[in-house]
Amino acid sequence: MILGSVAVLSLVAIGVFANTTLARSALNAGMPSLAVAVLKPAAGFGDPKAMNDLGVLLNRGTGTEEDPAEAARLLSAAAESGLPRAQLNLALVQKSRCRIDGADTAVFAMLEKMALTGDVTAASFAAECFGRSSAAQRDFAPWGERFLKLAEVGATGDGKEKIKFAWTLIEASDDSILGTLESIAADHAVKNRLLNMAAKILLAARDEDAAAFYGLATMRDKYADRLEKGPVADEVMRRTSDQWLLEGATAGHQVSGCNVARNYMRDFMEKPGEDTRARLVAIDKIIYACLTNRTSARETIVIEQGGRKVARSFGEDFAQDRWRGDGPLLVAGPKYDDRDFDTAAHDDVVQIFNRMQARFGS
Repeated sequence: MILGSVAVLSLVAIGVFANTTLARSALNAGMPSLAVAVLKPAAGFGDPKAMNDLGVLLNRGTGTEEDPAEAARLLSAAAESGLPRAQLNLALVQKSRCRIDGADTAVFAMLEKMALTGDVTAASFAAECFGRSSAAQRDFAPWGERFLKLAEVGATGDGKEKIKFAWTLIEASDDSILGTLESIAADHAVKNRLLNMAAKILLAARDEDAAAFYGLATMRDKYADRLEKGPVADEVMRRTSDQWLLEGATAGHQVSGCNVARNYMRDFMEKPGEDTRARLVAIDKIIYACLTNRTSARETIVIEQGGRKVARSFGEDFAQDRWRGDGPLLVAGPKYDDRDFDTAAHDDVVQIFNRMQARFGS
């Protein structure tokens, strides 16, 4: 009798696993309603992953009508069973109230606690809470110390996570005039440490994401004097800002390419000659890529080419939505910015290109 019960339970467990696997396959194939249908039996049996995934779909209204109450019930049950992703989802449902100032810091504290166990996704969401709070500019040092610990977790993630944390660190490092002289000095010291961490992360991300080179160009151009003397600062200083941009452009980073093109084209317009022309010829593919592509833009532009106006359309390359991920589903995906959209740099290149055409011909 006992053996029979074990066999039944084993078959049920296999069935639950098959259902959650099939649901993921259906979702990836663009059939969310089928995913909902196959998750319901497994969730009804009490499988934590099935309850989490069904709760997410109900929360998002994906493959079914939105049902926040039932979603909350399922996510709570999955969280109570000990599923970390469900616990994270319960925090994310309240993420609009995520702050690091005032009385309502509970959501940030939840995300921070999960992040410090090594959960990179929780750290990613916590970073977004941190970045939103302008109050972090007053008496910043304690919050800066906490964010440095989050960044250590984020630095173990993939290239997109590294880029995200590096830029959040950079943006949080701007000096403030709020507070006493003593607190401002303490804040400045911590913010310099944030910059050093950002540089370290960007250097580590070079082989994973071309956007790292754009970040390093920014570090070299704007923050080099605030880096702590040592191997990290030495490596950042080893190249000029233009050299970092050229590496990024060569690796396919659009904004790096547009910045290189703008700088080289300006040099040629100011001092036309064999040297500056040779530099332009060497990056002709980078210039063309900047003129004919515009990440995340829906516009078209008109440029002069061979004496006639030519309309160029730009494709779209939206950030990957990671709410599905590889594990249990998330109610929302972390936000990423690969710094691959700079209207000003692109428009400058178009304008200089048209002036070059008018002045020198094709």
